[in-house]
Amino acid sequence: MIFQKESLVRMLDRLELGGSAIVCEVQGTVKEQVQRLREKFDPVLANDIPVEITVAGSSGIGTIAFGQDGAAILDELARIAKQLKPFEARLGSVTRFPGTDIFVFEVLPREPFETIYHWLLGSSIAFASSINPFFPHCSLHIWGKVEPEQEAEMMRQRITGSFWVDSFAVYQRIDDKAVGLVDRFRFKP
Repeated sequence: MIFQKESLVRMLDRLELGGSAIVCEVQGTVKEQVQRLREKFDPVLANDIPVEITVAGSSGIGTIAFGQDGAAILDELARIAKQLKPFEARLGSVTRFPGTDIFVFEVLPREPFETIYHWLLGSSIAFASSINPFFPHCSLHIWGKVEPEQEAEMMRQRITGSFWVDSFAVYQRIDDKAVGLVDRFRFKP
């Protein structure tokens, strides 16, 4: 489900963004490569979650806290986006989150994503707490058990090329696993 701009404008007075994540979407051939690997290793992830790097949600600061004015949050995100410049990034090696069956690509360089994270952390937006430290990553597998052979195959994966990050977006959960785009905020050119 993708929210249409017109319906978003009509709902702003009651927009509840609690539980939403803020992400940088991966574009181009890198996105296509990750999507093909997700289809192989985690079809649910491939179908329900965009190829992205979460800057508020799964690590560091958590998702947007409930009970805030949705219009004010979107205004604050627009203000922050105007402070940021587009940058180039790439995906590094695959790592496994300790004690889980979650496998992710590390993101390089980390610094531009950490800059976005710190802008969000210092903003007027309240976020839910997260037990995980901030670690920019792009998910490869998050749902289901992983057998040793599949783990070894995932750990060998490499993505070639780089991608431009020129915006961040708000995605809201629409069911147990799927998310929908709420809005996207372009960085200052």
